[in-house]
Amino acid sequence: MLESVKDKFLNNSNTSEIVKTYSLNLLFKSKDEEVDHKSNDDNYYHLIIELSTLAIEKYLSGISMDELVHAGECLLSGNQRFWKMINTGELQDLKSLELELRLLYKKNYNKNLPDRIITLIKMFSADEKLSYLKGQLCSANIPNFKVAPFELNSRHAFDSIVKEYFVDLKKEAELLVNDQVKAIPYKMYGPNWSRLPIYRNGKFEDKYEPSMPNTFAFVKKCEELGRLISFDLLLMEPGKKLFHHSDGFAFFDNWQLGLIIPND
Repeated sequence: MLESVKDKFLNNSNTSEIVKTYSLNLLFKSKDEEVDHKSNDDNYYHLIIELSTLAIEKYLSGISMDELVHAGECLLSGNQRFWKMINTGELQDLKSLELELRLLYKKNYNKNLPDRIITLIKMFSADEKLSYLKGQLCSANIPNFKVAPFELNSRHAFDSIVKEYFVDLKKEAELLVNDQVKAIPYKMYGPNWSRLPIYRNGKFEDKYEPSMPNTFAFVKKCEELGRLISFDLLLMEPGKKLFHHSDGFAFFDNWQLGLIIPND
């Protein structure tokens, strides 16, 4: 059945173009079977799509893969950027952006565009092969790219808002822990993770607002302070550990706030 899933998935012209352009390796998994699509000889899979028997039947009957992912019936791991491109059917054509950036940089700073930005554009527009380290596009692959590992909360306006809303945020997070609001299994972060999406790409997940009004009020306050990219509530199962790590992206601030933390 997974062969049929793979064939249907790759039969879409937009999907096949993205897979071909970026030389993506895909792995389709079920409980009893694995089927892959290799565009290159690397052992790394850019996307791993894991489906139950029922989810396979739903997909083959016409329900989209993205619907299954959001319903928690399809576990997705790998590079989320490629999933977004496949889901929207859009190639990231950044080639025309390089000239505009060169002109802007010269005008504003009277300097040439840094090599690291040119490298990044070429990697994102498939002029150069994407480089990975342990499954992530890493800043180590971009020459002279440096970033501070963390910043103090007290330097930012978010700090006071967190203090204002913390008690209410914690109370509404209890709804996830007690299963009164259902989180979505999210293998992107590894086993034993789940999440509740609140804000994505300029849109709120309004269906959760009646259950979590204060969380939504907090997110709207954050949005007023600057460009908010996404906001999720993440839930770790007992025994799961979060190790020191770098996801390799330094193009935005990533804020993580522990709401409910067991003593042990």
